Amino acid sequence: MGREQLTDWRKVYRERFDPLVRGDQQVGDAGFFRMMDTLSGCFNSQTFFFTQPVPEYPSWLLLDVKRAPCKEYVNLFTMIVRATGIPVMAEFIPQWATGPMGHDWNMVRFGEREYDFLLGENYRPGEHFNKFYLNRAAKIYRYCFGRQSDWVPFVAAPGEKLYPFFTVPNLRDVTAHYLPVVDLEVPDLFGVKPKKENLYLAVFDNVNWIPVAWGERQGEKGFFRDIAVGVVVLPVCYHKGKIIPVQYPVKIDVDGVCTLLRPDMENRQRIVLWRKFRDTRALQLAAYMEGGVFELADNGEFRNALRLPVGDSVGLNYQTLFTGTDRVFTHFRYLPKPGTPGYIAEIELYDPQGDLVRGEVTGTYVPYLLHKHIRYMEYVFDGEPLTFANSLPEQQDAWVGLVLERPTSVERIVFFCPARMIIL
Repeated sequence: MGREQLTDWRKVYRERFDPLVRGDQQVGDAGFFRMMDTLSGCFNSQTFFFTQPVPEYPSWLLLDVKRAPCKEYVNLFTMIVRATGIPVMAEFIPQWATGPMGHDWNMVRFGEREYDFLLGENYRPGEHFNKFYLNRAAKIYRYCFGRQSDWVPFVAAPGEKLYPFFTVPNLRDVTAHYLPVVDLEVPDLFGVKPKKENLYLAVFDNVNWIPVAWGERQGEKGFFRDIAVGVVVLPVCYHKGKIIPVQYPVKIDVDGVCTLLRPDMENRQRIVLWRKFRDTRALQLAAYMEGGVFELADNGEFRNALRLPVGDSVGLNYQTLFTGTDRVFTHFRYLPKPGTPGYIAEIELYDPQGDLVRGEVTGTYVPYLLHKHIRYMEYVFDGEPLTFANSLPEQQDAWVGLVLERPTSVERIVFFCPARMIIL
């Protein structure tokens, strides 16, 4: 894989993994899924990202990997299944169109079907890519073994300096295999670039515009094939190591309608962006709270408790539930819906005078990270919306709450679901 040194890696991998998958390949779909579960169970996919470029892991190091970028898990799985005779591809998004970084995963072929997959996850084959339904990609590529004669280095204008990504000779565009696509025509290119230079479409990574698609120029028009819908792209050229815009950004909506985003220079507005990027997990985390219940009682066993369901719709900002009673309480708790991770970022109780009700944190949450202790549940009441607590989904008796400082009435409950997946 990549710049892997010549070693007898296939023999080493076959000796280690053949006993785990032998026979399952011959037992139809059930055997295939059992084999994939067995292999994935050997690893716990814990991804992280280097802040600087580093060499890819060699084959001997991948065998004992504990944490690594997604691409290393892709390389590991590719070596495992190729050593055992299973066709597999390595796919990747060079840069998300709606946030930082990109992503890598495998496409494994069994029979007449292909399944997207990342080793070590709790997703079945064919379900991995769908978990990124809130992300948008403009382009998806596949690493191939040999050079691709129809790829950019072999069809671009000769002698032109290509953007570095497009100098790799063994890539294939597979965007249309995953996403609805359109062919984009960009008219009236700016005259600030030499007409012979290559064109690209770039997406924004929260800081810079990153080229992800190559195009052709015909006169003052640019043509780009198989661009995914639901993204904003910027037509650019690459000149003397710099990205130069050649037209205004283009919005491609989910129906494939393309709109040039021309700025209105006559009606300017000043906008302050407090947070630049969208959290891709916010809606999912909010959905986890649906079906949960808040309880208030005058005893620690929560007999005859006042129950306040969270409801079937949870917003992404602070939510308020009014109790509608002047009863006096001594205990409070939040019970997540059984079978969910119990994510909750912040809970605040207020008395009829509008004062914050305080108390001692208590509960039964078993944290996902086992080194956490009772202070883990205190994140729910620390006044910091970027911290949160969660329990194990299989825990049936999970709850987190307060023993109130003194008996008091509670007029309203204010709560907030996690807005980001930050582990502290």
